[in-house]
Amino acid sequence: MDGATCLITGCALFFVDSEAFCWGDLHEFEGLWIFNATTDPRGDAVFYPMTDALPTFSEKVIFVRSSTKITEKRGILILRADQDLLNPAAAAYVTGINHPKGI
Repeated sequence: MDGATCLITGCALFFVDSEAFCWGDLHEFEGLWIFNATTDPRGDAVFYPMTDALPTFSEKVIFVRSSTKITEKRGILILRADQDLLNPAAAAYVTGINHPKGI
């Protein structure tokens, strides 16, 4: 069994319904996306309101809605891999246009 593949180093996980986001890295493992968020000193994911450093659409963004099933523990967020959640910059990157491995 191979390990997880790092898809994007440095992207935003944007929670559309709560208008908050976190920064981190996106990995893929057996049909799941594993998002390793930046954490606070306690080890919890840091969520930013939309009033702070809003990610632009030129950056790589994953959009999560309230209907998206997601698990979070200690800054690690796990959800089903779904290309439809990616903005164009992120989709182009992970499909191989700008990524050494692609998926």
